[in-house]
Amino acid sequence: MEPSTASGSSSAVARAPGADRQNGQLYEHLSVLRHLDPFHPWSGEEADLLVMHLQGGPGSLTAQLSVPRLRAWRRMGREVWLLSMRLTQDGSMPDEIHSWPRSLVFKINDKEVFKVDPPTLQKKRRDLPLEVSAMLRPAEDNIIDLSWLFPRRDRFLLVFALTLRLTPENLFDKVQSRPQEMLLAQSSRVRALLAEDSKQNNDEVSCSSRRRLSLVCPISHMRIEVPARGKACRHVQCFDLSAYLISNQKMSVLAKRWQCAVCNCTVKPSDLVVDRFNVEVLKSAPCDVDVVTLDEHGRWSVEKEFKDVEPCKSKLQRCLSARAIMENDSHADLELCPSPSRVRRRRSVGVAKRKMDFVNGAWGLDGQSDPSASKPAEKVVDLSD
Repeated sequence: MEPSTASGSSSAVARAPGADRQNGQLYEHLSVLRHLDPFHPWSGEEADLLVMHLQGGPGSLTAQLSVPRLRAWRRMGREVWLLSMRLTQDGSMPDEIHSWPRSLVFKINDKEVFKVDPPTLQKKRRDLPLEVSAMLRPAEDNIIDLSWLFPRRDRFLLVFALTLRLTPENLFDKVQSRPQEMLLAQSSRVRALLAEDSKQNNDEVSCSSRRRLSLVCPISHMRIEVPARGKACRHVQCFDLSAYLISNQKMSVLAKRWQCAVCNCTVKPSDLVVDRFNVEVLKSAPCDVDVVTLDEHGRWSVEKEFKDVEPCKSKLQRCLSARAIMENDSHADLELCPSPSRVRRRRSVGVAKRKMDFVNGAWGLDGQSDPSASKPAEKVVDLSD
C-alpha cells in the first residue's frame, strides 16, 4: 500500500505490522474498536487497513486504500467497514464508543458515498458504522477524500477495518461449545444467592427463604430452551440464549446492545454462560409449568396450582396418545397439554356451573347431582275432548 497524502493539520497513516503498538493510547483505542460489534469482529491482527487521525476545525484529507483481495474476502464472508471514535483530551474512553464528527463528507473515487450532518435539537443522531465493501475497487488504488468541520478541541480516529460477518447462530454455537461450569458449582452459587437474598429481606418478606423462579424468557415471553446469564450476574433468573442474541442483532443502536434482560448489566457474548442449574430445572419441570419455587437449599418445587396438572409427555408419547384418543372418540378434545391459564379457566367455569345448577335445583340435599331435576318437564296432552 502506498503512503497516503494529507492536507491541513490532519494525517492518514497506512498500517504497518506492529505500528499501532508503538503508541499505547492508539493501540488501546483500536482494541476497543476491534471488539465494538461482536457480530462484526475484526478479522486477523492486521485487520485495520487504514487508520486516519482528524484534528479539530475545518479540514480535508486525501488517502489511498488498496484492497487487491477484496473479492476473495467477500466470498469468505468478510467485509470492510468504516468506524469512527472521538479521542478525549485525557486519553480516557469516551461515553459513546462509536461517533462521527459533527459534520463530515466522505468520498471514494470522487463519488460521495456518505455525509454526516450536524445534529438537531429535536432529534438525536444515531452514529452507526458504515459498510463500504461494495464501494471499493479491488483492481486499483481507491482514493479516499474526507472533509469535515468540528470544534478544534476535538480529535477523531477513523479506521477502515476488515471484519468477519457473524450471525446469531454462529455466536450461539460459540457459547455452547465453550467449557461450562459443573452443575455442583452452579448449585452452590444458587444456594449462596438465596442465602444472601434471605439475609437482606429477612425483615421485609415473611417467607424470605423461598424464591419464585420463572421458566419463561423475559425477552421472548416463551419457555426458555437454553438458559443463559452473564458471568458476573447476581441473580438466579435466566433468559433464553437464542432470544438474547437475536434481539441484540436487531437492535441498531450499538450503545443499547448487550444489556442483561434481568439486571441490565453489560453482558457481551464472551461473558455469556449456560446455566446448568436452570437446565436441570427445565428438564424436570412439566412443560406447562411457568414458575417454580426455590427453598434455601436450592431445591425446587411446583406451586400448588400446577401440582394436579399432568406432566407433558415426550413427542412420541403425545403422538401415541393422540392416535388412541382418535380411535376411541373421533370428537374428543385433543388438548393434551393445557396451559395453566386454561386449567384455571376450566376450574372457574366448573365452579360457576355448579353454582348455577344448585340455584336451579339440580343438586339434591346430599350435595350430589339430582338427575331428575335436570330433566325437562314432560308435556301433558289433554285427551278429554
